[in-house]
Amino acid sequence: MSKISLNAVPTGNTPGLSHDALALYLRLGFLPSPLSVLRHEAIVNEFDTALTEDFDPNRGTFLRDLRQYTGTRNRSKSDGFDEQSAIDGIRQTLLAATARVTEGYDHVYLMVSGGKDSLSVAWALKELGRKATLIHCTNRGREDESSDVARVCELLGYDCIYLTDDIIQVDTFLTSRAAKLPIPIADQAFFSYLRAVSEISGKLDEFGGRAILLDGMGNDAYMGHIPPKREKRLLSLPRLPFLSEAIITALYSNSTAHYALETLFKRRGERHFSGAGFAVDDGPVAPDAERIFSAYNNQPEERRALLRGGIYDIDCCIRKGVLAAALDNRLDIGFPFLDPAFITLYSEFPEGVMFDYKNSFNKRLLRKLLEQVGILSEFVSSHKGSFRFNLNRLPEVYEPSASLIETLDYMSVRAPAVSSIRRYANTSFVAAQKLGQLYVLDKFLGVHDVAPKPVKSTGINIRYHA
Repeated sequence: MSKISLNAVPTGNTPGLSHDALALYLRLGFLPSPLSVLRHEAIVNEFDTALTEDFDPNRGTFLRDLRQYTGTRNRSKSDGFDEQSAIDGIRQTLLAATARVTEGYDHVYLMVSGGKDSLSVAWALKELGRKATLIHCTNRGREDESSDVARVCELLGYDCIYLTDDIIQVDTFLTSRAAKLPIPIADQAFFSYLRAVSEISGKLDEFGGRAILLDGMGNDAYMGHIPPKREKRLLSLPRLPFLSEAIITALYSNSTAHYALETLFKRRGERHFSGAGFAVDDGPVAPDAERIFSAYNNQPEERRALLRGGIYDIDCCIRKGVLAAALDNRLDIGFPFLDPAFITLYSEFPEGVMFDYKNSFNKRLLRKLLEQVGILSEFVSSHKGSFRFNLNRLPEVYEPSASLIETLDYMSVRAPAVSSIRRYANTSFVAAQKLGQLYVLDKFLGVHDVAPKPVKSTGINIRYHA
């Protein structure tokens, strides 16, 4: 499904905090669908149900066919492959998918980072003659991205709203709508989406109508990622299970050492899920992670593709926009690259023509399309970040609540560690991410009447079936 909505499915269990789900959230920064922090519900949406079958909320069992994403790789050789026909296929599929997902809306917005995915959607909107407004979240230290977005907007003739990382506005917006948040999420780009949705909400208050926010995410759900060299080194090192948040506390001021230790604490399969995370071992393994890691132990690129694309990108990267859009019922979110037509199209392409392993580039054909339509720049061709949001000012508006500190203590994250995270958040990138993770969890729990002590039984025994 391209347009997404969320709803909670009651499971009939007594309301309360799920110990297992909370452990996963703290360690990974996201919750694999349909797991909820609360024991009495499962979180599903149209996209989840499109890729799951036979979901039983009472038993928590469902089928999730990851093969319809990265597992459909075409292993045939590229001899005789017609590259131009493939590029034309991407062009036609993107235009058709963008037309379908934007039909009938009064206002169309597009989150644009300056990368190839979002710029491809911007081109498609222009080619279709759609009126649209682009939204770009500026970020200190990433000024080149903003400059390239400005270049493309001028080229396509679109207005762009440039949003700063204003944590005060984000805090005001989320605080007023926290009751609408179905589950917490720690992805730093979630804050960029909160900033964008708050801006769109203001526009809708002024002009009325219904709007859709487009996101260029989706390609990585099919292709996965080619890990950078630094991450490959971390993936190859042995696990250090004796690490705890108390031990890591001494290194909160050093982002590199902090990130390395929290990565080495994780099981090897979970290291593919990047981002901030706590050294919390009292909980389940991320669903399906060990099975995939074992099954593809000798195929590292395919393993990473399944773990990152099939789980992390769907449950974390894509869901951040879904959760933010859920805060305003006048706003939908759409992902043209998640159109089912792309599953069929990409499965026809030999794997070797989609990746440039030597230069650690994927989406080679999409790059070629951007080059042909005249909007590929040297910057877009290089490595770039996503919708980063600086959280170093978060301590100005947030101090963890006494109730959350009590809950974290049950999870072996002690008060001194929490205090250190807040103290170093203004200088340490990783500490700031962790504080953001606690901030969203605190806002979520603050509107739910549950005891601070997590309950061991989740009430939903999540099991993925291959």
